[in-house]
Amino acid sequence: MAILNAGVSAESIGLGVSTNTAKSFGFCFGQKKKKQNKKILLSRGAKAVSCSPRTEHSRAVTTHMRKQLKLIFILSILSLFYWSCKENKVISETEFERAVFYEIFPSIIDSIYYDKRLLPPPPPPPEFFEKEEYKNDIDKGIEDYKQTDKYKSDIKKWKRKRDSLERDNSSIYLVVSDSITGFEKDDLNKLAEHFEIQDSINIKPGLNYKVDLTKLKSNNQKIKFKYRSEFPTGREFWTTEYDYFISANIGFSRIIFDQTKSYGVLNGGYTMGILNGSGFRIFIKKDESGKWLIDKIVGTWIS
Repeated sequence: MAILNAGVSAESIGLGVSTNTAKSFGFCFGQKKKKQNKKILLSRGAKAVSCSPRTEHSRAVTTHMRKQLKLIFILSILSLFYWSCKENKVISETEFERAVFYEIFPSIIDSIYYDKRLLPPPPPPPEFFEKEEYKNDIDKGIEDYKQTDKYKSDIKKWKRKRDSLERDNSSIYLVVSDSITGFEKDDLNKLAEHFEIQDSINIKPGLNYKVDLTKLKSNNQKIKFKYRSEFPTGREFWTTEYDYFISANIGFSRIIFDQTKSYGVLNGGYTMGILNGSGFRIFIKKDESGKWLIDKIVGTWIS
């Protein structure tokens, strides 16, 4: 039996004490066993701290685990940050497109809107031009038709109707497709061709989005908007009678921009009835002040 690191040897002062008795004086005794390779560290006081190879190994494992957990935590934060930035980039692309669409929308409506009730009287019927004198001179036939009693009566009725509609302050409704989705495949080439863009154009589409009717504005104060989903589908949409006047059903595609986001193109459709509509490709550009303007509208289809 030995007293390790106790500061004073029990034997040197002639004490023959047992292990338990020595502990009462604040000493900690331990037996050395070479086979177990155990080492006990002793200290004065009420508590003793022992260290062994097994304890040192446990501490090392704990320290390693803490480092691993810290590394995993850091990697998780970085991964979250990366995907968050990526998502924000997509959102920003969509938000930019939406802002441009709502800004340019009033100008588009000014360009394509037409009240079908104001269509002038139709041209002469085909049989009118069967006369020999009109076969080689259609313009003369049209002028002569305007002098007929039928045409004069029709044009008089039309003018009265036109004046009445102009005085009428009732709302005129345009029915809008609920969402902006997709784009024409040929738009990419048409955009580069129209604005003579030399650099390649990479499409970076944002997310499809639902139209916000509260953000649709018109320079014509009579025009109001409703979602297409509020009405019947197919031909029933046009054959149903409503308590208000529906001028047309309109819809638009996504906007494709060039790399600098200075130019863009989108498609629109304007339908006034069954087999009575037309489509447009709308080229837009940003001026020096940063305002978006219509550069040109080209017809793409008619029915």
